Amino acid sequence: MQSFFLWLLTEVAFTSTISVFVMNYLLPLTAHKDIIKVKQKLLQTIREYHDELKLERLGDVTVSAATDFNAADYLFVSTRVAKHFPALPVAKIIMRFRTPWPRRSYGHGLKGSQR
Repeated sequence: MQSFFLWLLTEVAFTSTISVFVMNYLLPLTAHKDIIKVKQKLLQTIREYHDELKLERLGDVTVSAATDFNAADYLFVSTRVAKHFPALPVAKIIMRFRTPWPRRSYGHGLKGSQR
C-alpha cells in the first residue's frame, strides 16, 4: 500500500508536472517566432487584398503578371480548392499566394531517398 502512495505522489508531483510544463510552456515557446511571422504575413496579405478591393471599387485596377510560374497551382491543395470554389471569401486571398518554389523537403538524408 505504501508503494502505491509513493507511486501516486511521484506521478502527480513529477511526471504530470513535467508533462504540463513541456506541453503548455516549452512547445509553444519554440513555435512562438514562427507563429508571429505567419501572423504578420497573413495580416499583410489581408491588408493588400483590402487595398485591391478598394481599387476595384474605384475602377483603378492593374492586372498582375499571371504568366509567372506558380508552384502553388500544382502542389498546394488550398489553391486547387480556391480555383474550384472562387465564390468562397478566402479564395481570392489564397489565389494571391505565388511562389516559384515548392515547400522545403525535410526528407534529405533518409536512407530510402538515396537511390
